[in-house]
Formats: sequence, C-alpha cells, structure tokens
Amino acid sequence: MKKENITTINNTDADMQEILRPYIINQMAINKKSYELYLDAEHKLFEQMMSAYAKEYSVEIPVDLDKSTKVQKKNYLWDREQVIEMTDNSMAAVLGEQYKEVDQYPIRARMPMPPFLFVSRIVSIDAEFGKLRPSSIVAEYDLDESCVFRTGNTQISPLIGSEASHIAIFLIAYMGLDAISKGTLSYRALDSSQISYSERPFRIGDTMRTVLKINKFMQNGSTILLFFSFETYNGEELIAITEATGGFFTKEELTSNKGIISPKKVVQKTNPKEFLHFQNTTKTSYEKEEVLAFYNGNYEACFGKFGKNISLKEKYYLPYDMKMIDRVTQIDYNGGMYGRGIICGEKKITPDMWPFKAHFKNDPVFPAIIITDGVTQLGMFLFAHAGLLSQLKNSNCTMIDGNCVKSKFRGQVRHGYSTLYYKVHIKDVVQMDDFISVYFDAEIFNDDVQIIQVESYALKIFSDLTE
Repeated sequence: MKKENITTINNTDADMQEILRPYIINQMAINKKSYELYLDAEHKLFEQMMSAYAKEYSVEIPVDLDKSTKVQKKNYLWDREQVIEMTDNSMAAVLGEQYKEVDQYPIRARMPMPPFLFVSRIVSIDAEFGKLRPSSIVAEYDLDESCVFRTGNTQISPLIGSEASHIAIFLIAYMGLDAISKGTLSYRALDSSQISYSERPFRIGDTMRTVLKINKFMQNGSTILLFFSFETYNGEELIAITEATGGFFTKEELTSNKGIISPKKVVQKTNPKEFLHFQNTTKTSYEKEEVLAFYNGNYEACFGKFGKNISLKEKYYLPYDMKMIDRVTQIDYNGGMYGRGIICGEKKITPDMWPFKAHFKNDPVFPAIIITDGVTQLGMFLFAHAGLLSQLKNSNCTMIDGNCVKSKFRGQVRHGYSTLYYKVHIKDVVQMDDFISVYFDAEIFNDDVQIIQVESYALKIFSDLTE
C-alpha cells in the first residue's frame, strides 16, 4: 500500500496562541452574550410564574422579592478584559480585521497598562476608522482597593480625575491614527486647564465616569496635535471639567525637546504674607527615613512630639509605591516666589520603577500626573509640618470648588536614571472658621530641565464630621 506524503507544520505554543487569540476572544464574547440572554429569559419566566401565583392565591409579591435573580444588564461596548486586550495585544482581535496593520507597530496609540489603566469599560463612542474628525467617547472606572492613587484606607488622590484623559488615546487609536502615521508617532500630554465643580473626594467603591470630546486636530509637519475636553463625574455628580492639549510626535521631536522655556516670573513682594502655621519647629529639611515615616502614617517618627497632635479623619498614607518625594530639602515660611512660603523636595528616578512598565508598552516614559502628585504630597507634608492638620479636628483635604488649575508639560522622564526636583511656592492662604484654603504654584525639574509647571493648584483643609 502506497503511503501518502504528509507535510507537518510545527508551531510553537506562542505562535498557536497568536493564531487562536482572535477566535478565542470572539467566542468568549459570543458565549458571554448568550449566557446573559439565557439569564434574562430565566428571569422573565420567573416573574411570569410569580405573577400567575399571585393572581391565583391573591397574594402580593414584593417588587424586589429576590434581587439576586435580576440580571444586571451591562450597557457598554467593551469591558476591561477587552480594553486590556486592545491595549496590550491586538486591536484587531476585538475590533476587526481593519486594525491588523495597527497591531504590527510596536509603538502605537495605546493607553497605559494595569495598574495604571483607569478604564473598567467603554460605554459609547462616536468615531470612524480612517477619519481624524471631532469625536467623542464615554468610559467608566470602578475604584477598588487596587487603585494606585489611594491615599489611605478609602480615599483616592484628587489627581486621578486628570488620568481620565487617557481615554483620548484609545479614541485616537480607534480612528486608526497609527495606520495613517505608520507607527512613527508617540503620544505626550502638553497642556491642561481644569476647573473643579465639587469638593467630594473619590473613594473606594465609587465609579469615575469620563465624557471626553476631541474638538479639533492640527498638523504641523509630522506632529499631530489634538485639542480635547472632558467632564469627570463621580457617579452622576460632576467633579471637574478639563480643557487639554496633547500631541503625537516623532522620536526625534521628543528627543530634541528643551523643556519649559519661559521668562522668569517677576512678582512684586510689596506685601509679603507669612504662611499660616501653628507650631514652632526649627527643623526645615527631612531625610529619606523621616519622609518614609510620614508616608507610612507614622507622624511622630517624622515630626517628633508635634506628630501626636495631627488629627485626620482618615490617616494619610500611601499603600502603593506612589511616593514621589525622597527628601524634603527646604521649608521656609517667608520664602518662595511670593514671599509667603516654599517647600522643596527631590525624587530619584531609577529604571526598575513600575510606572515605566505600565506607561507605555514599548515606549516607557514616567507618567506626568504621578510626578505632579508629588506637589500634593509636598503640600500634605507642609500642612503637617505647619500644624494645619492639628488645628482642625478630624481634618481632611480636597480640591476647591470653582478653582482653576493650569498645567504645562514639556520634556519627558525617559527610562533610566535621573532626579526630579520640586519647588512648591505658596501663593495665598485663606483662613475661615471651619476650613483653610492654600494655593500653590509649582515648578518641577528633571535634572536641570524644567518639565512641568503648575499654576493655582489648591487644597482645602476642613473638619470632616461626616460618618
């Protein structure tokens, strides 16, 4: 009997995974939808049976007889699993064959990876592949214990709302920018202006909802700029509205950036006002061990006897590695740009830090908002040092309703070794019976290049008597 020649193809496990991935993901989506339809049908049948039972035996059935039987319909386009797939691996696996070209580019428009991905689901989108036109997107993020912006047991840093802008990167990717640019451009934030509309802090268990619109595109040579705005909600409550600018740049353009180059700000110090403080300590600088004790909530180890008097509604500490200050190098209550006080600090950047792995894949750059959160952290340190957190019982800190914060981002902190230097200038202090408001301007340098400028950042310290 003549034997047939059989040709075999040897694929590695990795090859097979790549081949099968889109089919598996598609089948999972089909199975999930089918199961939801099955549960919905089961629930309707149950309701019909209970209604018939009630009529026959003349009994009243409570509306919420059994909440566990009700199907919670998910009104979204893509869930977190699919968002991660599109960010980490393949857009084509979720969105279709037209994105296969996009997937081949190592550097493309992609959001950060977990734990710096603040999207649980994408609810709606108005955009078209291949067309850079005004577009919009709505996304939600469920805040839980894993959120890296936690500043205590339940509270979240107010700056998390700024990271809602990441969904703009997905919107651009959905439009197919990388197919147009052939994978030659990287996204970087440029400017933002954010107005707060609520002083309610985000907490674990809340859902952050973002409604983002790209209003205009502008091309200058190879650079593509986008002008967008977004509303940030805590559930249904409006928290902030932000106007922002971002851009897609070539590697050469990013390398040649010289940072923030602007004339020195001249401020007339005709009536300098000393920063409000309530305890007399002569210590004006703190080493790494002392700052770490502050971050861990061990205030006495940092501030000595003054640390005993700190009264916080919820102890301020950072459970995750988001500590952006290694040393506090200067505190001067009569210094700074406005003669009303200054606090300075520094942070060593090393290539093994986790943000480089998350932000962005194949294009590691340290997130500007984590860097900016160092201003908040220095502000909290200053409040503790000055005794402001001891002055009000059960004190808490939040953004100030109606305040407008302007930020400028230039330059980048690339994967490697460098040092960040912070100069936080006290601009004004307002003291009322039940709260104290503090306004800052900040300059942040990467080695000797200024990369971030923040104007009118503000925090309100108040007695939090809520349960």
